Amino acid sequence: MATHEIPQSDWEKYLSDFSERHRGALVTIEDVDPMSSPVIETRDLPFVSIGYDADGADGAGIIELVLGATGGGHGKTHAIPAPKAVFHKPGAGVLSSEVNPDEVLEVTSGAKPPIHYLTFRHS
Repeated sequence: MATHEIPQSDWEKYLSDFSERHRGALVTIEDVDPMSSPVIETRDLPFVSIGYDADGADGAGIIELVLGATGGGHGKTHAIPAPKAVFHKPGAGVLSSEVNPDEVLEVTSGAKPPIHYLTFRHS
């Protein structure tokens, strides 16, 4: 399946539904700025939830991920302020020509870094 953009008016419900379907998946977060090398913020932490608050970040909106802990550590929250667009790329499936089994959410932001790749791997 092809990557598709999620309309901003649907972000809150879409991300809530996404959270229900993907709870427990392992998440890797990669922050990308075209002016520097990509940075892996988090690798393979269990996914708890993702949500959108239109009033967060001084009215610019915010997307927040909540990730669980592994090995007795503490969980983590990752915030993406001033989101501009959300794209979803489904992973491989029975009716898909996609070869990568991982699902990806790409969030572009008006803040630095401007691109965030959220990769969800189901074990």
